[in-house]
Amino acid sequence: GVFDGPLSSGTLKGFGTGVNLSTENAFSQINYFRDESGGTSSSALLTGNLTENISLTARHTVHQNYDAGMRGTPRETLFQYAQTLPTTIGGATGLGYTLSAKRTIAESGLETKAYGNRLSASFFGLNVSNEMEYKSFNNASADTWDGKLTLRYRSRIGTIRSRLSYTLRDKAALDSSDIQMQTQLSQNIFMNTTLTSQLSGIKSDTLDLGLDWRLDKIRLGINGSASTLGERRVGVNMAYNFIPRALYGDYEITGAGDELSSGRVVIKPFLDKNKNGQWDEGEQLLGGVLFKNMLRGTKATSTPEGSAALSGLSPNIVNRISID
Repeated sequence: GVFDGPLSSGTLKGFGTGVNLSTENAFSQINYFRDESGGTSSSALLTGNLTENISLTARHTVHQNYDAGMRGTPRETLFQYAQTLPTTIGGATGLGYTLSAKRTIAESGLETKAYGNRLSASFFGLNVSNEMEYKSFNNASADTWDGKLTLRYRSRIGTIRSRLSYTLRDKAALDSSDIQMQTQLSQNIFMNTTLTSQLSGIKSDTLDLGLDWRLDKIRLGINGSASTLGERRVGVNMAYNFIPRALYGDYEITGAGDELSSGRVVIKPFLDKNKNGQWDEGEQLLGGVLFKNMLRGTKATSTPEGSAALSGLSPNIVNRISID
């Protein structure tokens, strides 16, 4: 394909190509782009499952020979390990953790190394996650060590999310906190309320209110905010989605937002007696098997007849499905 348009401080014009390969448990992709001025970009991605509960992701990106300011981060490498635990501990379900390491080199020569971890679990409908990241730099900047604790609960009046940001740089301290609630007022109208508190530096509290009206082709929004620093804001926004409907030609443009995840697949689990990897006449179909779309979180359980209809699949990207 070709590209011609603004990027950062200038205009990018050139051509690119890529190839991807997917198997039952893995997905890989390699991309290459060349700008008419001689700048080149290349990237490689590999992600997949080592086991049913362990996944790995590796990505490397390089930008070379661009004009100053066009590519702020000419080199980036990421490695990520994630594991979910099938057991229940002390009433907690959905236990999982993620470990990541990322190295970036900025155009200025600044090298940043970031090491992160994420822990998550569910307690009687309350979803809890804690993320921490440690960063080191190759200049005189002090290392940073920050984290976020997030609680999410779905009640009858709406979904409530609370997030607390903290730092462990020199001594433990709180940076900020926010509480957000989303309430469905009608089939197409949602209200979002957020209270944010800045707990370090210039302390302040900010209240945000917003209404989101989801129509057939567009989304309309009205929002406003007020803070204890005297700031007042009011805004109106409109969103329209352009979504390709097909992977191979015959693209159709549509504005329906729900088509971002409109795909549906029928899954029939079976007992593979001869272990040839496919269903053969006479092999038993299994009921009560729970499948999960890892991209959107939708779930489906196979019927006693051995059939599960899983929805929420997104077009033109890999949708990983696991046995939950």
